[in-house]
Amino acid sequence: MKDLRAVSFQKIGSDDMVEIFPVGYWKAKELDFILNDYCNLKSTEDIKYGVMNSVPISFRDTLGLKSTLQKNENTFVAYTVPNTYNAIVYVISANSETNPLLEYLIENIKPMGAKE
Repeated sequence: MKDLRAVSFQKIGSDDMVEIFPVGYWKAKELDFILNDYCNLKSTEDIKYGVMNSVPISFRDTLGLKSTLQKNENTFVAYTVPNTYNAIVYVISANSETNPLLEYLIENIKPMGAKE
């Protein structure tokens, strides 16, 4: 995991931001536990992350989680999804509960070279 990098996208002229964060290996743990690992990795002494709820979703050719997370007093949406091509699990999150960029990415993201 140390060779992988998280990326953030921000809509120009707004505070809307989406982060794609590699957090674990597919099938090494259940997605709930991987999401908990993400919250532990992101938490600091001043900023605490936690899972409020999660529901299973269909994502591409496998299952994922759609979750509501809490960052201190703020809530936001995160998707925990595996990439079946490289067996990496990613948490894709936004900085707010309603972020059109996040929904666009979830609907359209696919591995390079994948056919429609």
